[in-house]
Amino acid sequence: MHSPGYRNKSGHSNPQESGDATAAKTPDEAFSREDGFYDAGDIAQVKYEMLRYVANGHSIDEAVRTFGFSSRRSFYQARADFERAGLAGLIPRYAVKLHGQMEDEADEAQYTPHIRLDSIVRTHERMQEELQGSGAPLARAFISDHLEIDFIMRKVRVGKKNVHLTPKEFDLLRYLVSQARRAVPHKELLRAVWGPEFIDHPECLRVCITHLRKKVEPDPSEPRYILTEPWVGYRFVDCGP
Repeated sequence: MHSPGYRNKSGHSNPQESGDATAAKTPDEAFSREDGFYDAGDIAQVKYEMLRYVANGHSIDEAVRTFGFSSRRSFYQARADFERAGLAGLIPRYAVKLHGQMEDEADEAQYTPHIRLDSIVRTHERMQEELQGSGAPLARAFISDHLEIDFIMRKVRVGKKNVHLTPKEFDLLRYLVSQARRAVPHKELLRAVWGPEFIDHPECLRVCITHLRKKVEPDPSEPRYILTEPWVGYRFVDCGP
């Protein structure tokens, strides 16, 4: 995994030069597990996407605001962790300790593969590649009267309740929303979300769609958002109240 290249439009190269004298929260503190919503994979991906955001030309200040962190210090800490240990460095320390009370680096190294962060990043890149043909960007948000999704912060609210999706459910939903109102073929969804080796395994897609509907639809038996297109694939729509 290559480290993204960073540009700080304010001209600062480190936290000491930034003039930020406030006691900033770390990324792990900003994404506390107190409410049980974020898991280690969610947190690591948010921090990675913040790094990519700056690598793509946005300022550090913009990235901090966009991704909900408290100051530049959060960005610099995430960058240092990434440069030290790659994606594994972005996993919050408390998550490593919670998993079997692991304390040393050897235990952390054994735990890291289970987060499958490399898989998360590869899926993100695959989805972007698939969308290039249609010119559609990856969706950043979706809001309706019943469903609110923040794809950047990886938060889903159904009615008044926060809902946690698995990584595959989240990626599938994001890809469908990115091409809202278009009938997306089965094989395209499988290739984008699971990878080309899964295009002949439609059962993966059917199971994931079933679970998604149970989590985000007002009535899973009468889908409002995720519609089946017979013999083609699936279409994401918002047909109103």
